[in-house]
Amino acid sequence: MEVKLIDFLCGALMKKSAFKSFSGTRAYCPPEVKANGRYHAKLTLVWTLGILLFAMECGHFPPDLDLNMISENNWIRPGLSQECCQVICDCLLPDPQKRLSLDEMHLHDWFKVTE
Repeated sequence: MEVKLIDFLCGALMKKSAFKSFSGTRAYCPPEVKANGRYHAKLTLVWTLGILLFAMECGHFPPDLDLNMISENNWIRPGLSQECCQVICDCLLPDPQKRLSLDEMHLHDWFKVTE
């Protein structure tokens, strides 16, 4: 299981301090950018991966209704496993401090290989 991310000149070098200007695609913009104009790279990357996973599994970007249900950890989608729905919820929590961390992401049940 190897994931390769490609950046088409929309990102910036990762740093430990907060970024003050968002330089990515607006559809992937996390709520903390809209709320206070600041964000941290790893937490934003998790949000972005959650949006990407939602779009790949559902065929469209999450509308506000889905994001509200996700923020309440009350979102399911027919045809998706409970683990898939949960990893999406864990990535798309509006509070970045409660969001799944990048270091923990690969340990999520959705990534476990079953025979």
